[in-house]
Amino acid sequence: VQEQYQQEQRMKLEQRENQKRNFKQAQLESVNTHAFIRAQQRANAEAEEKERQLYLAQQEQITKLRREREKEKIREAQLHSERVLEKLTVRQQDQTAREEEKMAKVVAERDAKQAQQEEEKERKKSEMLKSIVAHRELMKKEKLHRHEITKQQSRDAALAMTEAERMFAEQQQLKAEKIREEKRKLSEFNIQMMAEKSAKIQQLKEDEQELRAKNAQVLMEEEAAFQQYAQQVISKAAEERKNLYPLYKAARKGIKPVFHGIRPTYLACDSSGAEMPNIQSPATKTIRKRHEPADIREAKIRLG
Repeated sequence: VQEQYQQEQRMKLEQRENQKRNFKQAQLESVNTHAFIRAQQRANAEAEEKERQLYLAQQEQITKLRREREKEKIREAQLHSERVLEKLTVRQQDQTAREEEKMAKVVAERDAKQAQQEEEKERKKSEMLKSIVAHRELMKKEKLHRHEITKQQSRDAALAMTEAERMFAEQQQLKAEKIREEKRKLSEFNIQMMAEKSAKIQQLKEDEQELRAKNAQVLMEEEAAFQQYAQQVISKAAEERKNLYPLYKAARKGIKPVFHGIRPTYLACDSSGAEMPNIQSPATKTIRKRHEPADIREAKIRLG
Protein backbone atom coordinates (compact mmCIF):
# COMPACT_ATOMS: atom_id res chain seq x y z
CA VAL A 1 0.00 0.00 0.00
CA GLN A 2 2.82 2.37 0.89
CA GLU A 3 4.61 1.75 -2.40
CA GLN A 4 1.37 2.25 -4.33
CA TYR A 5 0.76 5.47 -2.49
CA GLN A 6 4.27 6.72 -3.27
CA GLN A 7 3.87 5.75 -6.94
CA GLU A 8 0.58 7.65 -7.15
CA GLN A 9 2.20 10.62 -5.51
CA ARG A 10 5.01 10.58 -8.05
CA MET A 11 2.47 10.36 -10.87
CA LYS A 12 0.52 13.26 -9.43
CA LEU A 13 3.69 15.23 -9.01
CA GLU A 14 4.58 14.58 -12.63
CA GLN A 15 1.07 15.58 -13.70
CA ARG A 16 1.35 18.74 -11.64
CA GLU A 17 4.67 19.53 -13.19
CA ASN A 18 3.22 18.93 -16.63
CA GLN A 19 0.27 21.12 -15.83
CA LYS A 20 2.60 23.85 -14.61
CA ARG A 21 4.61 23.62 -17.76
CA ASN A 22 1.45 23.70 -19.83
CA PHE A 23 0.15 26.58 -17.80
CA LYS A 24 3.33 28.50 -18.28
CA GLN A 25 3.22 27.77 -21.95
CA ALA A 26 -0.38 28.93 -22.12
CA GLN A 27 0.54 32.05 -20.24
CA LEU A 28 3.27 32.72 -22.72
CA GLU A 29 0.85 32.20 -25.57
CA SER A 30 -1.95 34.28 -24.13
CA VAL A 31 -1.34 36.25 -21.02
CA ASN A 32 -4.65 38.08 -21.20
CA THR A 33 -6.80 34.90 -21.31
CA HIS A 34 -8.47 35.03 -17.88
CA ALA A 35 -10.88 32.22 -18.56
CA PHE A 36 -8.02 29.84 -19.14
CA ILE A 37 -6.45 30.90 -15.92
CA ARG A 38 -9.62 30.37 -13.90
CA ALA A 39 -10.13 26.98 -15.52
CA GLN A 40 -6.59 26.05 -14.68
CA GLN A 41 -7.08 27.19 -11.09
CA ARG A 42 -10.23 25.11 -10.74
CA ALA A 43 -8.42 22.13 -12.18
CA ASN A 44 -5.60 22.63 -9.69
CA ALA A 45 -8.07 22.97 -6.82
CA GLU A 46 -9.86 19.80 -7.87
CA ALA A 47 -6.58 17.96 -8.19
CA GLU A 48 -5.50 19.10 -4.75
CA GLU A 49 -8.86 18.08 -3.26
CA LYS A 50 -8.54 14.63 -4.81
CA GLU A 51 -5.01 14.37 -3.48
CA ARG A 52 -6.21 15.37 0.01
CA GLN A 53 -9.03 12.83 -0.09
CA LEU A 54 -6.62 10.15 -1.20
CA TYR A 55 -4.18 11.07 1.60
CA LEU A 56 -6.95 10.89 4.20
CA ALA A 57 -8.04 7.48 2.92
CA GLN A 58 -4.49 6.23 3.08
CA GLN A 59 -4.05 7.56 6.64
CA GLU A 60 -7.24 5.84 7.73
CA GLN A 61 -6.05 2.59 6.19
CA ILE A 62 -2.65 2.91 7.94
CA THR A 63 -4.38 3.56 11.29
CA LYS A 64 -6.58 0.51 10.80
CA LEU A 65 -3.53 -1.64 10.06
CA ARG A 66 -1.79 -0.34 13.19
CA ARG A 67 -4.80 -1.19 15.36
CA GLU A 68 -4.97 -4.70 13.95
CA ARG A 69 -1.24 -5.14 14.56
CA GLU A 70 -1.57 -3.97 18.16
CA LYS A 71 -4.45 -6.38 18.76
CA GLU A 72 -2.29 -9.17 17.34
CA LYS A 73 0.55 -8.23 19.70
CA ILE A 74 -1.83 -8.26 22.66
CA ARG A 75 -3.10 -11.72 21.72
CA GLU A 76 0.48 -12.97 21.36
CA ALA A 77 1.40 -11.49 24.75
CA GLN A 78 -1.59 -13.16 26.39
CA LEU A 79 -0.67 -16.50 24.83
CA HIS A 80 2.95 -16.07 26.03
CA SER A 81 1.75 -15.24 29.56
CA GLU A 82 -0.48 -18.29 29.61
CA ARG A 83 2.40 -20.53 28.48
CA VAL A 84 4.73 -19.01 31.09
CA LEU A 85 2.11 -19.44 33.82
CA GLU A 86 1.62 -23.05 32.81
CA LYS A 87 5.37 -23.67 32.94
CA LEU A 88 5.60 -21.95 36.33
CA THR A 89 2.78 -24.11 37.67
CA VAL A 90 4.52 -27.29 36.53
CA ARG A 91 7.84 -26.05 37.89
CA GLN A 92 6.27 -25.12 41.22
CA GLN A 93 4.75 -28.57 41.53
CA ASP A 94 8.13 -30.13 40.79
CA GLN A 95 9.81 -27.78 43.27
CA THR A 96 7.29 -28.70 45.98
CA ALA A 97 8.03 -32.36 45.46
CA ARG A 98 11.77 -31.69 45.57
CA GLU A 99 11.42 -29.57 48.71
CA GLU A 100 9.50 -32.33 50.47
CA GLU A 101 12.16 -34.80 49.49
CA LYS A 102 14.85 -32.37 50.58
CA MET A 103 13.10 -31.78 53.90
CA ALA A 104 13.00 -35.50 54.58
CA LYS A 105 16.66 -35.73 53.70
CA VAL A 106 17.46 -32.77 55.99
CA VAL A 107 15.60 -34.39 58.88
CA ALA A 108 17.50 -37.62 58.37
CA GLU A 109 20.80 -35.76 58.17
CA ARG A 110 19.91 -33.78 61.28
CA ASP A 111 19.19 -36.93 63.25
CA ALA A 112 22.42 -38.50 62.06
CA LYS A 113 24.34 -35.33 62.85
CA GLN A 114 22.80 -35.10 66.31
CA ALA A 115 23.81 -38.67 67.01
CA GLN A 116 27.30 -37.93 65.76
CA GLN A 117 27.45 -34.80 67.93
CA GLU A 118 26.47 -36.79 71.00
CA GLU A 119 29.17 -39.31 70.22
CA GLU A 120 31.68 -36.50 69.62
CA LYS A 121 30.64 -34.86 72.87
CA GLU A 122 31.29 -38.05 74.82
CA ARG A 123 34.65 -38.46 73.09
CA LYS A 124 35.66 -34.87 73.87
CA LYS A 125 34.58 -35.30 77.48
CA SER A 126 36.79 -38.36 77.80
CA GLU A 127 39.68 -36.56 76.14
CA MET A 128 39.17 -33.55 78.42
CA LEU A 129 39.39 -35.75 81.51
CA LYS A 130 42.57 -37.30 80.19
CA SER A 131 43.93 -33.83 79.38
CA ILE A 132 43.15 -32.58 82.91
CA VAL A 133 45.00 -35.52 84.45
CA ALA A 134 47.95 -35.00 82.10
CA HIS A 135 47.95 -31.26 82.84
CA ARG A 136 48.05 -31.90 86.57
CA GLU A 137 50.99 -34.24 86.13
CA LEU A 138 52.74 -31.69 83.94
CA MET A 139 52.14 -28.87 86.44
CA LYS A 140 53.51 -31.07 89.22
CA LYS A 141 56.65 -31.80 87.20
CA GLU A 142 57.07 -28.14 86.26
CA LYS A 143 56.68 -27.08 89.89
CA LEU A 144 59.37 -29.55 90.92
CA HIS A 145 61.59 -28.36 88.06
CA ARG A 146 61.11 -24.71 89.05
CA HIS A 147 61.97 -25.58 92.63
CA GLU A 148 65.20 -27.22 91.49
CA ILE A 149 66.00 -24.23 89.27
CA THR A 150 65.35 -21.83 92.17
CA LYS A 151 67.66 -23.81 94.43
CA GLN A 152 70.37 -23.85 91.75
CA GLN A 153 69.94 -20.12 91.15
CA SER A 154 70.28 -19.47 94.89
CA ARG A 155 73.48 -21.51 94.99
CA ASP A 156 74.81 -19.70 91.90
CA ALA A 157 73.88 -16.32 93.40
CA ALA A 158 75.68 -17.18 96.65
CA LEU A 159 78.79 -18.24 94.73
CA ALA A 160 78.63 -15.11 92.59
CA MET A 161 78.26 -12.93 95.70
CA THR A 162 81.24 -14.63 97.33
CA GLU A 163 83.32 -14.16 94.19
CA ALA A 164 82.23 -10.53 93.91
CA GLU A 165 83.16 -9.87 97.54
CA ARG A 166 86.55 -11.51 97.00
CA MET A 167 87.20 -9.45 93.86
CA PHE A 168 86.06 -6.28 95.66
CA ALA A 169 88.40 -7.01 98.57
CA GLU A 170 91.28 -7.55 96.12
CA GLN A 171 90.45 -4.32 94.32
CA GLN A 172 90.30 -2.43 97.62
CA GLN A 173 93.63 -3.92 98.66
CA LEU A 174 95.20 -2.98 95.33
CA LYS A 175 93.72 0.50 95.63
CA ALA A 176 95.10 0.89 99.18
CA GLU A 177 98.54 -0.31 98.05
CA LYS A 178 98.42 2.11 95.15
CA ILE A 179 97.48 4.98 97.48
CA ARG A 180 100.32 4.04 99.88
CA GLU A 181 102.76 3.90 96.97
CA GLU A 182 101.59 7.28 95.69
CA LYS A 183 101.92 8.77 99.21
CA ARG A 184 105.42 7.30 99.51
CA LYS A 185 106.44 8.74 96.15
CA LEU A 186 104.93 12.11 97.08
CA SER A 187 106.77 12.09 100.42
CA GLU A 188 110.05 11.23 98.69
CA PHE A 189 109.40 13.97 96.15
CA ASN A 190 108.69 16.51 98.92
CA ILE A 191 111.83 15.45 100.80
CA GLN A 192 113.86 15.76 97.62
CA MET A 193 112.39 19.18 96.90
CA MET A 194 113.11 20.34 100.46
CA ALA A 195 116.66 19.03 100.21
CA GLU A 196 117.15 20.79 96.89
CA LYS A 197 115.65 23.97 98.35
CA SER A 198 117.93 23.77 101.42
CA ALA A 199 120.94 23.14 99.19
CA LYS A 200 119.96 26.08 97.01
CA ILE A 201 119.56 28.35 100.05
CA GLN A 202 122.94 27.19 101.40
CA GLN A 203 124.52 27.81 98.00
CA LEU A 204 123.01 31.31 97.91
CA LYS A 205 124.39 32.02 101.39
CA GLU A 206 127.82 30.79 100.37
CA ASP A 207 127.66 32.85 97.18
CA GLU A 208 126.67 35.92 99.20
CA GLN A 209 129.55 35.40 101.66
CA GLU A 210 131.96 34.94 98.78
CA LEU A 211 130.63 38.11 97.16
CA ARG A 212 131.06 40.05 100.37
CA ALA A 213 134.63 38.81 100.70
CA LYS A 214 135.36 39.83 97.11
CA ASN A 215 133.73 43.22 97.71
CA ALA A 216 135.88 43.73 100.79
CA GLN A 217 139.01 42.77 98.82
CA VAL A 218 138.06 45.13 96.02
CA LEU A 219 137.43 47.94 98.52
CA MET A 220 140.79 47.39 100.13
CA GLU A 221 142.50 47.48 96.77
CA GLU A 222 140.55 50.57 95.74
CA GLU A 223 141.32 52.23 99.10
CA ALA A 224 145.03 51.53 98.67
CA ALA A 225 144.96 52.87 95.12
CA PHE A 226 143.02 55.92 96.32
CA GLN A 227 145.46 56.63 99.14
CA GLN A 228 148.35 56.35 96.73
CA TYR A 229 146.62 58.66 94.30
CA ALA A 230 145.72 61.05 97.13
CA GLN A 231 149.37 61.20 98.27
CA GLN A 232 150.42 62.00 94.74
CA VAL A 233 147.80 64.75 94.51
CA ILE A 234 148.77 66.15 97.93
CA SER A 235 152.47 66.11 97.00
CA LYS A 236 151.76 67.90 93.76
CA ALA A 237 149.52 70.45 95.53
CA ALA A 238 152.23 71.04 98.16
CA GLU A 239 154.74 71.72 95.44
CA GLU A 240 152.30 74.19 93.91
CA ARG A 241 151.61 75.68 97.39
CA LYS A 242 147.86 75.05 97.29
CA ASN A 243 145.45 74.56 100.21
CA LEU A 244 146.06 71.00 101.41
CA TYR A 245 143.25 70.83 103.99
CA PRO A 246 140.52 69.61 101.67
CA LEU A 247 142.87 67.03 100.24
CA TYR A 248 143.81 65.70 103.68
CA LYS A 249 140.12 65.67 104.61
CA ALA A 250 139.25 63.67 101.53
CA ALA A 251 142.16 61.33 102.07
CA ARG A 252 141.03 60.64 105.65
CA LYS A 253 137.47 59.79 104.54
CA GLY A 254 138.67 57.58 101.72
CA ILE A 255 136.30 55.76 99.29
CA LYS A 256 132.83 55.09 100.70
CA PRO A 257 130.91 52.59 98.62
CA VAL A 258 127.16 52.06 98.88
CA PHE A 259 126.38 49.88 101.92
CA HIS A 260 123.00 49.90 103.62
CA GLY A 261 121.87 53.11 101.89
CA ILE A 262 125.03 55.23 102.63
CA ARG A 263 126.34 57.00 99.54
CA PRO A 264 130.07 58.00 99.10
CA THR A 265 131.19 61.60 99.60
CA TYR A 266 132.44 63.54 96.59
CA LEU A 267 134.43 66.84 97.00
CA ALA A 268 134.73 69.70 94.59
CA CYS A 269 137.98 69.98 92.62
CA ASP A 270 138.44 73.73 93.38
CA SER A 271 140.40 75.33 96.22
CA SER A 272 137.34 75.22 98.57
CA GLY A 273 137.23 71.40 98.77
CA ALA A 274 133.52 71.55 99.62
CA GLU A 275 131.41 68.37 99.56
CA MET A 276 129.21 68.08 96.48
CA PRO A 277 125.43 67.91 97.09
CA ASN A 278 123.58 64.57 97.09
CA ILE A 279 120.83 65.16 94.53
CA GLN A 280 118.66 62.38 93.06
CA SER A 281 116.41 62.82 90.06
CA PRO A 282 114.35 60.37 87.92
CA ALA A 283 117.17 60.39 85.36
CA THR A 284 119.83 59.53 87.96
CA LYS A 285 117.59 56.83 89.42
CA THR A 286 117.15 55.29 85.97
CA ILE A 287 120.91 55.29 85.37
CA ARG A 288 121.51 53.82 88.82
CA LYS A 289 118.93 51.08 88.18
CA ARG A 290 120.64 50.17 84.94
CA HIS A 291 124.12 49.89 86.51
CA GLU A 292 123.30 48.49 89.96
CA PRO A 293 123.18 44.67 90.04
CA ALA A 294 119.89 43.19 91.22
CA ASP A 295 121.27 39.70 91.63
CA ILE A 296 124.29 38.56 93.64
CA ARG A 297 125.42 36.23 90.87
CA GLU A 298 125.31 39.08 88.36
CA ALA A 299 127.43 41.19 90.73
CA LYS A 300 129.90 38.32 91.06
CA ILE A 301 130.14 38.08 87.28
CA ARG A 302 130.76 41.84 87.04
CA LEU A 303 133.44 41.66 89.74
CA GLY A 304 135.11 38.71 88.04
